[in-house]
Parts: sequence; C-alpha cells; structure tokens
Amino acid sequence: MAAAKRRTGSSKTHYVYLFRDPDTARIRYVGKGTGNRLPGWLKAASEIESEAERRPLKRWIEELRETGREPLVETIPAADDEMAQGMEAALISALWDQDIFNKVHGNLRRFTPTGLPESLGGRRYEPALTRQEVAAAGGAIVVRVSPKPLDGGERRGTWPRMPRDADQSDKFLDDVIWQLEKWWALDRYLPQWTDQPSRAPKFLLGLAGSPRRLWVYGSLRIDNKRWRRVLDGGSDPDHTGRPEVPWRDGALVRVPWKYPSRKTTKAAALDGGRFRGRLAGVQQFGGRILDAGGTRRAFGSWREQLFDVVPPVDAQEAGG
Repeated sequence: MAAAKRRTGSSKTHYVYLFRDPDTARIRYVGKGTGNRLPGWLKAASEIESEAERRPLKRWIEELRETGREPLVETIPAADDEMAQGMEAALISALWDQDIFNKVHGNLRRFTPTGLPESLGGRRYEPALTRQEVAAAGGAIVVRVSPKPLDGGERRGTWPRMPRDADQSDKFLDDVIWQLEKWWALDRYLPQWTDQPSRAPKFLLGLAGSPRRLWVYGSLRIDNKRWRRVLDGGSDPDHTGRPEVPWRDGALVRVPWKYPSRKTTKAAALDGGRFRGRLAGVQQFGGRILDAGGTRRAFGSWREQLFDVVPPVDAQEAGG
C-alpha cells in the first residue's frame, strides 16, 4: 500500500473489491473504493451511483443480514484510481453474464471476442441471440465456423484471429466472408427457395467459439433473387473479383449474398441485421438432437450438421 501512496502522491489507498455469496462463493458484485469504505457494506452499497445496481445489491445484503450472514469480501490493491478503474472494468466485463449485480460497465474498455472490431465490442453485452429473434428478422442460414477442415479438404478450417489493423483489412474481411459463403449442403432447399424467394432466409450467419459460447463471427444479407442462378449451376465472379467461381459443387452450395455497393464497405456488409458480435443463446442453433435430457440443438461434424436453417416467421406460419 505504501508504494501506491508514493506513486499517487496521495494518502488514499485505492483498491478493487468483490462481494461473494457466502453460500456459493459466486461473485455477485465488483466495485472500487478508497480508504476504509468497505467495513460498512450497506454504506458502500448506498454510495453506488446506478440505482439499477444500488437497490438490488442493498436488498441482497439486507436479506443476508436477516439470517446473520454477510457477503464474503475480497480486495486487491491498486496503485491509483486509474488502475482501479481498469481492474474494475475488466472484472465486470469478464463476469457480465454471470448474474452479477453490476448493470453498468466500468469506465474503460471491455473484453471483445477475438476477430471482432473494437467498434462492435458492445454487441457482446446485448441479450443473447435467440432463434425467435432471427426468425422475426427474416430467418437465416446459420453456419458453424470451425477450426477443423471439412472432409475432403475442400473447405479449410479457420479460427477467429486478431486483425492486423484496427479497421480490419480487406484480406481479413475476405477470409471471414469466404468462411461464411461456402460450401454448405443446401441442395435440397434450392427448389423451394427458387420458386418462393419470400420463404427463403434473409441472412447468412457464421457462429464461432465453443458450443456453450458461440458468437456471430459475421452476418451477410442473402441475395434471394440469385437462388435460380445457384440452382442452374454455372459460375460467376465472386466478391474479390475472381472470375468464374462455381455456385455449386455437387450437393454443396455457395450462398449468394449481397455484395457491397460503392457506398457500402465489406465491414458494413458483414454486419447484416446488426448481428455481428452478438452472443448466441445456448442450444438455440444447430440440428435437433434427442437424448436423455430431451430435445436440444447443436452443431455436429457431418456436412449436414454444420449448418442450421431458421425459416422466416411467415414461412413457419405457413408450415415451412
């Protein structure tokens, strides 16, 4: 603590503290303080600026005290207030979806999934994406971006990585798009989507991460007018300008998406529906799996298990 005082030139002692549940040891609140703020838990709770945090935290402490208990408290010293703010922000960011009382992020930057531009970092803290939300937005082909290559090697695997520049280079974005658009075993859907474009999904979503923590790596708007071209086969230039890129390889399909216009960047095109960076709800996407625990959804390793088609609401109501 003495070192902290010398660095700041102040007599205040700065620290970050945790309130843990006395029964489960789960972290319930993260805060920062100075001096001897901590001994009065209710006083500390009453000084929180955010009412959305202050009232439920104070009520929780009061309920513990009614049964003769107190929060378990842990602290870590900080050299100054700036360091304390950074530590507090990092902890809140890491624990955001762990049922903590914090409803406001710290003042500094937050953790962002690797491969996502910093400007979209806040999406990870929005409510998890559900199947119903995607259907209401127009439906989607939801694909699994995996580090494993598909059998036969016609599609290499990938894993989200840090871009070399803050704005994400065209080469990086091209790689993301390439992972989303091909190759998927969608052959059986083509006749219906060609004859009834209104019943075809509007978005192509790529999910990356672990099964219990998938997030939207990219989201492209599908050009449903071009499903006829896909069904008929043939080749067209792709988004990088390469000529004669085939639309089909047997039952495997390259999904037609709306290429960026002169006024639209590739980065903007990858954020169709403002889905990019959102966390996906657990077991919301993937094929139906029946097991002892009931029905759940998950992606598998077979070609037919690497994608999930979420029909638009209108198509579902019509029995699609």
